[in-house]
Amino acid sequence: NAAAALEKDKVEYCLANGSEDFIVKYKMKGLVKNLVKSLNALQIDKAYDELVNGPAREAAANAANAAAALEKDKVEYCLANGSEDFIVKYKMKGLVKNLVKSLNALQIDKAYDELVNGPAREAAANAANAAAALEKEAAGKEAADLLAEQKAAHAEIKAAEEAAKAAAAVRAERMEDSSWATRLAEERIAKLKAARGQRAAASSSSTTEAAVAAAAAIIEAGLAGLPTDCLRALHLDPVSAVRLGLTCTRLRAAVLLEPSSWESLSLRDVQPASLRTDDALDALAALAQGALGELDCTGCPLLSRGAVSGVAEANAKTLHTLRAVGLSGNSCWSTEQLKQLQARCPSLATLELDMVVDRLGPEASALLASAQLPRVAGLKVRNVGPEDAADAGRLTAAAPWLRSLVLEGCSATSLQVEGARLFAAELAKAPKEKKECEQGLTNLDCPRTYMQCEGIVALSAALSALGSLRSLSLPSNMIRIGGAEAIHSLCATPGSALHTLDLRYNEIGALGAPHIGALLAANGALTDLDLRFNGIDNFGIIALAEGLEHNSTLLHLNLTGNLCQIGGAERLGQALGVNQTLQTLELDSNRLVLKGATALAVGLLKNTGLRKLTVGGNSVKAAAKKFASALQVNKTLEWLELGANQIDDEGCDELAWALAGSAGLTYLDLSRNDLTSDCCEELAEALRANRTLLTLDLATCRIGDEGAKLLAEALAVNQTVKVDLTQNVMTPLFIQRNLALLKARVRASFQRAPVMDGEGEEGEEK
Repeated sequence: NAAAALEKDKVEYCLANGSEDFIVKYKMKGLVKNLVKSLNALQIDKAYDELVNGPAREAAANAANAAAALEKDKVEYCLANGSEDFIVKYKMKGLVKNLVKSLNALQIDKAYDELVNGPAREAAANAANAAAALEKEAAGKEAADLLAEQKAAHAEIKAAEEAAKAAAAVRAERMEDSSWATRLAEERIAKLKAARGQRAAASSSSTTEAAVAAAAAIIEAGLAGLPTDCLRALHLDPVSAVRLGLTCTRLRAAVLLEPSSWESLSLRDVQPASLRTDDALDALAALAQGALGELDCTGCPLLSRGAVSGVAEANAKTLHTLRAVGLSGNSCWSTEQLKQLQARCPSLATLELDMVVDRLGPEASALLASAQLPRVAGLKVRNVGPEDAADAGRLTAAAPWLRSLVLEGCSATSLQVEGARLFAAELAKAPKEKKECEQGLTNLDCPRTYMQCEGIVALSAALSALGSLRSLSLPSNMIRIGGAEAIHSLCATPGSALHTLDLRYNEIGALGAPHIGALLAANGALTDLDLRFNGIDNFGIIALAEGLEHNSTLLHLNLTGNLCQIGGAERLGQALGVNQTLQTLELDSNRLVLKGATALAVGLLKNTGLRKLTVGGNSVKAAAKKFASALQVNKTLEWLELGANQIDDEGCDELAWALAGSAGLTYLDLSRNDLTSDCCEELAEALRANRTLLTLDLATCRIGDEGAKLLAEALAVNQTVKVDLTQNVMTPLFIQRNLALLKARVRASFQRAPVMDGEGEEGEEK
């Protein structure tokens, strides 16, 4: 009964779920009771099994067929793309059908994976190994540098302690004999009074020396000040008093100077320029006793904004004129700082300075365009975008006192073509006639603004009409042939006074270089041209050299990072034989190799104008002998850079022989070459004979203790030259013992921490 019931359930299931064709196939049309009787159990089980398990079996069969097809595709790919060795390695030689049967799936998957993903895995592994090696090398170098710094710091602390002890002993000795200090001061003051008549007729420098001598006597004696009658005789002008102000720091309150002589102070008149520092300005301001009325710090790149603001605030009641244009790189006033200065110095009637803003807002534009106080001579706009272009153009056109404008873009925002056109359109509206005191825009710097050729064309047309531009800097602007042609047109404008042109990091290339060459041939004002990293090959270099032959004004030409090879170098060498006005030529990181460098050396034989030549990173190697021969003939070259050129000891010997007889060279760079201690004997002899060289760069070579010792002995004879031996292979112990006395004239460090025996030196090494 149970079996019959089960058969009945199966028949009912088939009738309920089977299709019409299925029911006909198994003859199941009829009543369940009759079907169970008419069909045997095997037929019913077969029908039930097909209906229940058939789809699953069919899906499994399809999956097996798909897997087989995939394995076949993989085998075909391996046979088509694998090498002969690869096919032999995985035993895949034969028909695809047979291979699929003979090879199991794991073998086929392994071969396919190796062929497809193997190169990527290998590249990733190599990259990981390289990164690990670099990290290890950097860690070693950092540890070595730290060790050297610790030893140097220890030595300096020890020397400072010894100096302090010696000074204390001297002070104690002088305090015991106070009469000696008083007598010394009286003697020097008496000499100063006796020479008063001579000082009145002498130059200001003599007056300064006498004042400094008197101040030094007082400081040395430890007194509080000079007698009143002596001080009143020292009526120093501000320029001559710089050294006095720096020397008599302790006596500023006692110095009695006429206030009228300090109403106007022009720091840019101070010579030499190295004295135009914050300390000098502070000293002069202290000597002025708050009576300063006019302060001119224009063109003093060593001064900071803080020092100038401090002096202005210290003289807030009397200062009516302040000019501070062209200070150190970051010394520009923001809008807020300018308002604070005006609030603290209410007596200011004339104010000229540089400003920096992030984007031109309404407040900054209104302040800058105002004809009242202040008159901004220099403006830097950071993160400039197309929306700032029209404001910048209108401001430049409406503010004729604005002489320098920097529009600095970045990767996120820049002028681009649209902004360049808007800026040029507003700039073209500037009035053509200016007052005598108004120069107009003379310096325009647009780094990373990506104006492209279309924007450069529009800008050049506007600048041509402006007529006042002296310096144009357009680095990283994607300038190609169209932009180069527009710049040529700008410089060819009648009356153009452009003397500085910076086009580095563009795409001028071989097709745009002929326009720059034509510019050189026709322009009579350009003195500085920067074409670094512009992809200029031989064709372009030849065009530039041809223009250089017909040029008589260019002083500085920078072609670093281009593609100057043999042909271009030969043409440049010929141009050097003709052009006698060019003073600086930079050809670092080109592809000169031996023949190209030889052509330049031949050009030096006929040249009498070039002062600086740089050919670093060009693999010239054997051409060092050619440059040595040129140095024996050329007596005007002062600066020669041959770093990273694979020059060996033999080439260095040739240069040393030429250096011994050179009467003009002051700087020689042989760093990052294959030099060892073997070349130092000839270099040492050259240094003993030479009296003009000021700097010899031998950094990052392979000079050891023996070679460094020879050079140190030569420096004991030659008291003027400085030598750079950083990143060589001298031992730290040798540097500490032998080069410590020469540390002001020798820079030295080591590339790696060498192995020391440490016999008797254990404590010193630690």
